[in-house]
Amino acid sequence: MSLNNMSNRLSDFGRQEDALTAIRDALSLYRALAAERPAAYNAHLAMSLNNISLRLSDLGSQEDALTAIQEALGLYRTLAAERPAAFNANLAGSLSDMSDDLADLGRHEEALTAIREALGLYRLLAAERPAVFNANLARSLCTLSYRLTDVGRQEEALTVMEEALSLNGEIENC
Repeated sequence: MSLNNMSNRLSDFGRQEDALTAIRDALSLYRALAAERPAAYNAHLAMSLNNISLRLSDLGSQEDALTAIQEALGLYRTLAAERPAAFNANLAGSLSDMSDDLADLGRHEEALTAIREALGLYRLLAAERPAVFNANLARSLCTLSYRLTDVGRQEEALTVMEEALSLNGEIENC
Protein backbone atom coordinates (compact mmCIF):
# COMPACT_ATOMS: atom_id res chain seq x y z
CA MET A 1 0.00 0.00 0.00
CA SER A 2 2.85 2.40 0.75
CA LEU A 3 4.17 2.27 -2.82
CA ASN A 4 0.68 3.09 -4.12
CA ASN A 5 0.51 6.05 -1.74
CA MET A 6 4.02 7.14 -2.70
CA SER A 7 3.06 7.03 -6.37
CA ASN A 8 0.00 9.18 -5.70
CA ARG A 9 2.00 11.76 -3.73
CA LEU A 10 4.76 11.91 -6.34
CA SER A 11 2.10 12.49 -8.98
CA ASP A 12 0.56 15.25 -6.85
CA PHE A 13 3.98 16.93 -6.81
CA GLY A 14 4.32 16.67 -10.59
CA ARG A 15 6.98 13.96 -10.49
CA GLN A 16 5.23 11.70 -13.00
CA GLU A 17 8.20 9.52 -13.97
CA ASP A 18 9.01 8.81 -10.32
CA ALA A 19 5.33 8.14 -9.66
CA LEU A 20 5.29 5.63 -12.50
CA THR A 21 8.36 3.87 -11.11
CA ALA A 22 6.76 3.58 -7.66
CA ILE A 23 3.50 2.19 -9.00
CA ARG A 24 5.33 -0.26 -11.25
CA ASP A 25 7.10 -1.58 -8.14
CA ALA A 26 3.77 -1.85 -6.31
CA LEU A 27 2.18 -3.60 -9.27
CA SER A 28 4.99 -6.12 -9.48
CA LEU A 29 4.69 -6.86 -5.77
CA TYR A 30 0.89 -7.25 -5.84
CA ARG A 31 0.98 -9.43 -8.95
CA ALA A 32 3.27 -11.85 -7.11
CA LEU A 33 1.18 -11.75 -3.93
CA ALA A 34 -2.12 -12.16 -5.82
CA ALA A 35 -0.71 -15.13 -7.71
CA GLU A 36 -0.10 -16.84 -4.36
CA ARG A 37 -3.19 -15.62 -2.49
CA PRO A 38 -5.77 -14.06 -4.83
CA ALA A 39 -8.49 -13.73 -2.19
CA ALA A 40 -6.18 -11.66 -0.02
CA TYR A 41 -4.48 -9.54 -2.69
CA ASN A 42 -6.68 -9.15 -5.79
CA ALA A 43 -8.16 -5.93 -4.40
CA HIS A 44 -4.66 -4.50 -3.93
CA LEU A 45 -3.70 -5.65 -7.41
CA ALA A 46 -6.79 -3.96 -8.87
CA MET A 47 -5.98 -0.73 -7.04
CA SER A 48 -2.39 -0.83 -8.33
CA LEU A 49 -3.63 -1.43 -11.88
CA ASN A 50 -6.01 1.50 -11.56
CA ASN A 51 -3.19 3.70 -10.26
CA ILE A 52 -0.74 2.70 -12.99
CA SER A 53 -3.46 3.49 -15.50
CA LEU A 54 -3.68 7.01 -14.08
CA ARG A 55 0.10 7.46 -14.14
CA LEU A 56 0.33 6.20 -17.73
CA SER A 57 -2.47 8.51 -18.77
CA ASP A 58 -0.71 11.45 -17.09
CA LEU A 59 2.32 10.65 -19.24
CA GLY A 60 0.29 10.42 -22.46
CA SER A 61 0.38 6.62 -22.82
CA GLN A 62 -3.37 6.25 -23.32
CA GLU A 63 -3.30 2.80 -24.94
CA ASP A 64 -1.24 1.38 -22.07
CA ALA A 65 -3.46 3.19 -19.58
CA LEU A 66 -6.53 1.62 -21.17
CA THR A 67 -4.99 -1.85 -21.03
CA ALA A 68 -4.23 -1.44 -17.32
CA ILE A 69 -7.67 -0.06 -16.43
CA GLN A 70 -9.37 -2.89 -18.33
CA GLU A 71 -7.41 -5.41 -16.27
CA ALA A 72 -8.36 -3.54 -13.08
CA LEU A 73 -12.00 -3.59 -14.16
CA GLY A 74 -11.91 -7.34 -14.66
CA LEU A 75 -10.74 -7.78 -11.09
CA TYR A 76 -13.15 -5.20 -9.66
CA ARG A 77 -16.09 -6.80 -11.49
CA THR A 78 -15.28 -10.13 -9.85
CA LEU A 79 -14.74 -8.53 -6.45
CA ALA A 80 -17.95 -6.47 -6.72
CA ALA A 81 -19.96 -9.53 -7.75
CA GLU A 82 -18.77 -11.28 -4.59
CA ARG A 83 -18.97 -8.26 -2.25
CA PRO A 84 -20.85 -5.35 -3.82
CA ALA A 85 -20.94 -3.21 -0.67
CA ALA A 86 -17.16 -3.36 -0.45
CA PHE A 87 -16.24 -2.92 -4.13
CA ASN A 88 -18.99 -1.18 -6.13
CA ALA A 89 -17.39 2.21 -5.44
CA ASN A 90 -14.03 0.98 -6.75
CA LEU A 91 -15.73 -0.48 -9.80
CA ALA A 92 -17.52 2.80 -10.47
CA GLY A 93 -14.30 4.78 -10.10
CA SER A 94 -12.45 2.52 -12.50
CA LEU A 95 -15.27 2.74 -15.03
CA SER A 96 -15.06 6.52 -14.83
CA ASP A 97 -11.29 6.37 -15.33
CA MET A 98 -11.77 4.06 -18.31
CA SER A 99 -14.26 6.53 -19.77
CA ASP A 100 -11.56 9.21 -19.60
CA ASP A 101 -9.02 6.94 -21.31
CA LEU A 102 -11.47 6.01 -24.05
CA ALA A 103 -12.39 9.65 -24.64
CA ASP A 104 -8.70 10.57 -24.85
CA LEU A 105 -8.37 7.93 -27.58
CA GLY A 106 -11.36 9.33 -29.49
CA ARG A 107 -13.51 6.30 -28.70
CA HIS A 108 -16.44 8.45 -27.61
CA GLU A 109 -19.31 5.96 -27.80
CA GLU A 110 -17.38 3.47 -25.66
CA ALA A 111 -16.48 6.28 -23.25
CA LEU A 112 -20.16 7.16 -23.00
CA THR A 113 -21.08 3.54 -22.25
CA ALA A 114 -18.44 3.32 -19.50
CA ILE A 115 -19.51 6.52 -17.74
CA ARG A 116 -23.17 5.49 -17.92
CA GLU A 117 -22.30 2.25 -16.13
CA ALA A 118 -20.30 4.18 -13.52
CA LEU A 119 -23.20 6.59 -13.08
CA GLY A 120 -25.61 3.72 -12.47
CA LEU A 121 -23.40 2.43 -9.68
CA TYR A 122 -22.92 5.89 -8.16
CA ARG A 123 -26.71 6.42 -8.19
CA LEU A 124 -27.13 3.23 -6.16
CA LEU A 125 -24.33 4.15 -3.79
CA ALA A 126 -25.60 7.73 -3.32
CA ALA A 127 -29.13 6.47 -2.65
CA GLU A 128 -27.74 4.37 0.20
CA ARG A 129 -25.19 6.89 1.53
CA PRO A 130 -25.70 10.35 0.05
CA ALA A 131 -23.24 12.10 2.38
CA VAL A 132 -20.49 9.79 1.16
CA PHE A 133 -21.32 9.44 -2.54
CA ASN A 134 -23.21 12.53 -3.75
CA ALA A 135 -19.94 14.23 -4.73
CA ASN A 136 -18.95 11.18 -6.80
CA LEU A 137 -22.41 11.13 -8.35
CA ALA A 138 -22.15 14.81 -9.25
CA ARG A 139 -18.69 14.32 -10.79
CA SER A 140 -19.89 11.35 -12.83
CA LEU A 141 -22.84 13.39 -14.07
CA CYS A 142 -20.39 16.11 -15.05
CA THR A 143 -18.29 13.54 -16.93
CA LEU A 144 -21.42 12.20 -18.62
CA SER A 145 -22.20 15.73 -19.74
CA TYR A 146 -18.77 15.99 -21.38
CA ARG A 147 -19.17 12.59 -23.05
CA LEU A 148 -22.58 13.60 -24.41
CA THR A 149 -21.02 16.77 -25.81
CA ASP A 150 -18.30 14.65 -27.44
CA VAL A 151 -20.98 12.78 -29.42
CA GLY A 152 -22.94 15.92 -30.35
CA ARG A 153 -25.77 15.63 -27.84
CA GLN A 154 -25.53 19.14 -26.38
CA GLU A 155 -29.10 19.48 -25.10
CA GLU A 156 -28.87 16.24 -23.17
CA ALA A 157 -25.44 17.33 -21.89
CA LEU A 158 -26.94 20.55 -20.49
CA THR A 159 -29.74 18.65 -18.76
CA VAL A 160 -27.22 16.29 -17.17
CA MET A 161 -25.04 19.22 -16.04
CA GLU A 162 -28.08 20.84 -14.42
CA GLU A 163 -28.69 17.63 -12.49
CA ALA A 164 -25.05 17.61 -11.38
CA LEU A 165 -25.33 21.20 -10.16
CA SER A 166 -28.58 20.46 -8.33
CA LEU A 167 -26.72 17.86 -6.29
CA ASN A 168 -23.75 19.98 -5.45
CA GLY A 169 -24.28 23.67 -6.35
CA GLU A 170 -20.60 23.97 -7.15
CA ILE A 171 -18.73 21.01 -8.55
CA GLU A 172 -15.04 20.85 -7.84
CA ASN A 173 -12.92 19.70 -10.79
CA CYS A 174 -15.88 19.62 -13.14
